[in-house]
Amino acid sequence: MTIPDKNQSSNSGFNLQGFSDYPELQIPLFCLFLLIYLLTLLANVLILIVIYQASLLHIPMYFFLCNLAFIDICTSSVSQPKLLSMLSSRDNTISFSACMTQLYFFLSLACSEFVSLTVMAYDRYVDIRNPLSYLTVMNRRVCVLLAITSRKFSFSATLAHTLLISHLPFCRPWAVYKVIQYVCVY
Repeated sequence: MTIPDKNQSSNSGFNLQGFSDYPELQIPLFCLFLLIYLLTLLANVLILIVIYQASLLHIPMYFFLCNLAFIDICTSSVSQPKLLSMLSSRDNTISFSACMTQLYFFLSLACSEFVSLTVMAYDRYVDIRNPLSYLTVMNRRVCVLLAITSRKFSFSATLAHTLLISHLPFCRPWAVYKVIQYVCVY
């Protein structure tokens, strides 16, 4: 059996299951996820404001902490709005292109968060290993360069994954038949 070159989806999107099975839980789940989303945004914006306002915190460690807070805001803003709209409107569909876009940005930002944590570990290493030359080694230019490089690496590394995933055949008739057969028989 050969695998086709393109996505063979017959429809233009996906119907996400799970929340529609329990309609009585949709309003409490909406409130819970909205609260979590707002608290995440509030906490990270508060971190950004405090570090920006306090001049004593304008050192490389807090620059990277601001970077991480910004990435966290972006990461939580990738999928939460769609989840909230699905819970409030009871529309459980997402288009293929929206799904792939959401996947790309979520993977890119998650990878960027991991790389930023690695950069923060390197920053701490330099500070502990060479405390007298720390501010010379980790100057503003180096910090910005590390932040930009981590983003470029993350967004380019996940592009290949998303492109490969987008070419997978998601809705072949025989695949759907096998799933239905497996669920119904077993």
